[in-house]
Amino acid sequence: MTLSFLPQPAAPVPDGLFTQANSARLTDFCLGGGENYAVDRTLAAELSQVAPYWRLAVLSSRLHALLTVGLLARHGIRQYLDLGCGFPPTRRPQSLSEQPVYERVRCHRPEAVVVTVDSDPVVAAHARAAVFTPRGAPPFVAADLRDVAALEPVLNMFDQDRPIAVLLHDVLAWIPEDQAVHDLMRALRCQLPPGSVLSLTHATADLHIQSTRAAAAAYRSAQLTWRPRSGAALTELLGDWTLLGHRRPVPTALWHPAHPLGILAPWQCGVYALLATTPRSPLRILDRPERP
Repeated sequence: MTLSFLPQPAAPVPDGLFTQANSARLTDFCLGGGENYAVDRTLAAELSQVAPYWRLAVLSSRLHALLTVGLLARHGIRQYLDLGCGFPPTRRPQSLSEQPVYERVRCHRPEAVVVTVDSDPVVAAHARAAVFTPRGAPPFVAADLRDVAALEPVLNMFDQDRPIAVLLHDVLAWIPEDQAVHDLMRALRCQLPPGSVLSLTHATADLHIQSTRAAAAAYRSAQLTWRPRSGAALTELLGDWTLLGHRRPVPTALWHPAHPLGILAPWQCGVYALLATTPRSPLRILDRPERP
């Protein structure tokens, strides 16, 4: 398969780069990366005060994402679209949580096609320069997920006769407008080929209301808008797609039996995981997903 590349204009350095916290850099800090600044670490400390499980929740969600793409690759999925991909590694991964999603896919499917998307211009610069992967970094597209019109040319980079796994891991909570999220999910459900999969992780207040509200307030004080959503709201986003693995939203550490943080209580996860496929899809994943 030959990928067609979209033109990528150079993005300007954003205002407030060093003075305002950033969601991608917060995740990078939690995962032991080096692409974060004092303002990010200050907010991380505040979040850890009001929600002591916060860093565990980020790590749990990351591990879930890596286990999920491995599971999908073993079930034959060869095309992946990682929306809101975040920073690539700046060093050779020392642990599973530091492994890029695309390398995890390639461990099982070396021939897999992966395209990464993010709206952060600093993430974009790092993604295009990523070198710490044995087979090179995948194609990167700079796009805002709220711009549904920009989605179609990205999907056209894939073989439309084969299923595509779309990864929405810890990204939709940063889009506070419900209508924008519904529009994005509706566009994906309408445009993806039969047998495609949506993997979704999303912060929720269902598991611990008080600390989630306090975390949202901490984000607001740092001029970041973070919108947890209920399990019912997340299920609604999937429309008539069929849930796989579990019949309801499940805390990230409890979705996979092999999850390294499987001893966490649901409230310590803070994030729901859902996996769904197109109606009448031949893909079948048991309620107890097998170990890798």
